[in-house]
Amino acid sequence: MIVLSGFSRFPIFFTPDGKKSIGFRSNDHRLNKYVKSLKGKFVVIKSLKNLQYKSRFVLEKKAINPELKRENRFPKNIYVYPDKTPVKLMTNSLALGIILRGGRREIFVPLLSQRALDKREIDALEGIVEIKEFGLERFQIFLKKIGIEYEVLKELDNNHMILRLNDPEVNEEYKVLINKHGRIADVDFCIHNFQNLYLPELVMFVREYGSLHHLSGFQY
Repeated sequence: MIVLSGFSRFPIFFTPDGKKSIGFRSNDHRLNKYVKSLKGKFVVIKSLKNLQYKSRFVLEKKAINPELKRENRFPKNIYVYPDKTPVKLMTNSLALGIILRGGRREIFVPLLSQRALDKREIDALEGIVEIKEFGLERFQIFLKKIGIEYEVLKELDNNHMILRLNDPEVNEEYKVLINKHGRIADVDFCIHNFQNLYLPELVMFVREYGSLHHLSGFQY
């Protein structure tokens, strides 16, 4: 069971997968009393099961989706029942977590940090949602701000394009095939589970690796 509090008039209790609200209290009276004793905006985790993870860039005050289009709020504290000391929140990182629907808004709950962000990356993300440009221009602005040079090598008929990226934090340049939404379709190097990643996520993982092993099958 998961409890979200501080984002609506009453705490909201969810099933262990976070998908279904079961009301403003549970049948566990000890859990109800525990939740009532806590203050502020927080999440309580009693049990987790069959989670559908989402990725977000978690900054100090907001979480940004990997398309760089939308922001989510997130709780200031996460408690694991029955401990009353909150776990350390993973801010300034690319994180995996779950989405809870608190009142009228979606709340992101970060659970697993994938990579810490440096100051330049944080600064680039701070205002990215407010810029007027849409589509791939938004990603290109982000790449420039974090010091990555890029070149459009080819535009394909199926609304895909090939980019060549040159990142000073990586040992050599690399190529990616992306669709018009910035989602990765193929890469020219070895990386696990790149499908369905967005370009900003891929860039973070590549920086984490530092060095690349190129593949021969990237032919477009």
